[in-house]
Amino acid sequence: MALYSKFSPLALRLVFGILFLIHGISKFQQMAGMEQFFGKLGLPHIAVPLIALVEIIGGISLIVGIGSRIFAAILALDMIVAIFMVKLGMGFVGGYEFELALLAGLVSLVFSGPGAFALNLKSSSSSTQKLGVTAK
Repeated sequence: MALYSKFSPLALRLVFGILFLIHGISKFQQMAGMEQFFGKLGLPHIAVPLIALVEIIGGISLIVGIGSRIFAAILALDMIVAIFMVKLGMGFVGGYEFELALLAGLVSLVFSGPGAFALNLKSSSSSTQKLGVTAK
């Protein structure tokens, strides 16, 4: 069974990567409305493209498995902010349940690493960086 445990993070990476990529692109497509919404939350308008970029780059990173732990941590912070600034007052069901599930999965990726079929920068014996496929 331990042989297959490296595939659990892969499933999380792919699904979460696609979700964040789509949500990031959506923020760019609905920029005016998102800026208005963020403004009501007291956030500056520049937050919209920054968060959208984080979600797009983070989503791609999770899908391919480069910097997965770092981007999972950054996206987890994004979910914490979303929960406390937007969703908490809506209650659990129909409120922050989705963001909480994403947060749990992202924290799991931070601890487990990217799993199978991740492209990672890893050191060779000469301590130069090479692009390689790992199954950690």
